[in-house]
Amino acid sequence: MMLNKHRLNEFINEYIRNNNINVAEELKIIENKWLRVSKSFWPRAEKIFKTKLPNKQITIYLTISDVCAYNIKDGYFFVTNSPHQKIREKVKKLWIKHKNIKEVVAELLEY
Repeated sequence: MMLNKHRLNEFINEYIRNNNINVAEELKIIENKWLRVSKSFWPRAEKIFKTKLPNKQITIYLTISDVCAYNIKDGYFFVTNSPHQKIREKVKKLWIKHKNIKEVVAELLEY
C-alpha cells in the first residue's frame, strides 16, 4: 500500500481537532522540557550508548503512539502526546516529591 499524503494529512488534522490538541502549546511544553535537560543529555547519552554522537543537534517528533522510537546516531527521538504518558509523568513527579506510597495514593485518589 502506497502512502497517500493527502489522506495522511486529513487523518492528522482530524485527530488534532477531535482531541483538542493545541500543537503550538504542546511544542512549547516540549521545548521547555528539552531546555532543562539538553546540556546534560549529550554527555549522558554518549556514556550510555558508548559512542561519540555525530552532531549536537537533535530533532524531536511529537507522536500519538505510546511507543517512542529513537535513533541517537541519526539525532532524533519521538515524544508522546498520549494522556497515559502524561499520567505516568504526574505519578513519577508525585513519587519523587513525596517518596511515600501512602501520600502518593492519597494524591492520586484526589484526581
